[in-house]
Amino acid sequence: MFRLLKQNNLIDSLIYLFVFLLPLQTRWIFVDSDIPFQQMSIYAFDIVLIAVVVIWFFKGIKNSDIKIPSGFDTKNRYHWIILISCFLLIISLISVIRSFDVNLSLYWSIRLLLGITILHIIPKTSVNIRKLSIVLALAITIQATLGIAQFLTQSDIITSKWLGMAPHDASVSGTSVIETSDGRWLRAYGSQPHPNVLGGLIVIGMILVSYLIQTLEFKKSYEVFIIKRLSLVACYILLAISLLLTFSRSAWVAISIIAIACLAKRLSKPLKPASFAQIAILPIITIISLYVAIYPSIIDSRLDASGRLEQRSITERVAGISEARDMIQAKPILGVGIGTYTKTLQQKNPQREDYDIQPVHNVYLLVFAELGIAGLIALIIIIALNIVIPKQSRELAVEKTAFATILVSLLLLGLFDHYLWTLPSMFFIWWLIMSVIQRANLEYRMN
Repeated sequence: MFRLLKQNNLIDSLIYLFVFLLPLQTRWIFVDSDIPFQQMSIYAFDIVLIAVVVIWFFKGIKNSDIKIPSGFDTKNRYHWIILISCFLLIISLISVIRSFDVNLSLYWSIRLLLGITILHIIPKTSVNIRKLSIVLALAITIQATLGIAQFLTQSDIITSKWLGMAPHDASVSGTSVIETSDGRWLRAYGSQPHPNVLGGLIVIGMILVSYLIQTLEFKKSYEVFIIKRLSLVACYILLAISLLLTFSRSAWVAISIIAIACLAKRLSKPLKPASFAQIAILPIITIISLYVAIYPSIIDSRLDASGRLEQRSITERVAGISEARDMIQAKPILGVGIGTYTKTLQQKNPQREDYDIQPVHNVYLLVFAELGIAGLIALIIIIALNIVIPKQSRELAVEKTAFATILVSLLLLGLFDHYLWTLPSMFFIWWLIMSVIQRANLEYRMN
C-alpha cells in the first residue's frame, strides 16, 4: 500500500478511477436552477481529477519536473496542441470578463482548464492505453445493460440521487419516449440525462470493444484467450442492442458512417490482414439485423419524420439554429461568453418556459456563439491536429486509429447535439480521447 502511494501507480490508478466514473452522474449541485444548463455542480469524477492534478503538481515540484519550456519545437505536434489549447483558455477567460453571468462563465472556464489539464497530464503518465480502454468500455457496458433493462421493463431499475439516476415515467410529459399506436415507449437512458447521451457513449464503447477484440493477444492459455474473446463479444452484443433501444438517430447515423467508411477502407486493401476497419463494420450489420427482429413498429415510428414528437423535434432544432445565428451575428468575434448560451436566450425571450430554454443542437454553432470565431477556430485546429495520424508501428497505428475513429464519431455526433459541450462527463471524454492519441504519439517518439 505504501509503495503504491510513493510511485506513479497512484496517479495511474486515479486516472483509471476517473475514467470509470465518467459515465456516472453522481454530483452535488451547489448552484441550482430550473434550467439544467445553468446549474453548477461538482461531480464524483471532478474530485478524482482534481486529486490527480494536485498529486501531479506536487510530484513535479518535488522532482523538479515542472519547468518553463526552453523553446518551442515547431515540428512537435504536442507543443502546438498545448499552445492552441492555452489560447482557447485565454479566450474563455476573456469571455468571463465580458459575460453578464460571471460565475457561470468562470465555472465553465475552470472545466475547460481541467480538460486541457487532462490533455497535458495523461501523455506524461505511465497509463496503459489498453487498460484505460477496458475500464471505459466496462463503464459504458454497465450503462448499456441498465438501458436495456429500462426498456424491457419500461421502468427504472434503480433511482438514486447518489448515483445521479433520476426517475423516468413514460406517461409524464418531458420524458423521452417513442409514440406509436400502441402507446408511449420509454427510451433507454442508462443513468444519463437523455437517451441521446447514452447513444453517444455506446458509439464510443462499440469502437473501443472492436479495438480490444483486434488487439487481444494469446498468452499461454488458449482457454483464457477464448473466455476473454467471448466476454468482449458479449459486451459488443449488449452495446449494439442498447444502441438500438436508445432510439438515438444521431448515434445511429454516426456509427453507420463510421462503419461504411471502415468497410470502404477495408475493401480498398483486400489483401491486408484483419484490421480495425474489418472489425468496426460489425455495428452496422448488427443494427440492421436488430431492425428486422425487434419492435419494427417502434423503429418505423422513430424513422418516420411525420410523427408528432419527430415534427416537434425538427421544429425545435431548426428554431435553435436560427437563434444561434442571431447570437453569432450579434457578437461574432468573442461570443456571448462560455456557458451562457441559455442565459442569453432566456434574456432575449423572458416569456418562454424554462423547459423550452436549451442550447442549439450543434456543438460547433454553440462554441461559435459562446466563444466567437476565435474560439471555434482554435478548437477546430486542436481537433485536426489529433485526427491526422503519422506513419508508425502497426501496433501504435491500430491504437491511434481506434481513438482517432472515436474522435471522428464525436465530431459527427456534435453535428446533431450539444452534450459534448454542455455535459461535463462528455466534455471530459472529448479531451480524454485527444489525450490518449497524444499518449500514443509520445510512445511512438520514445520508440
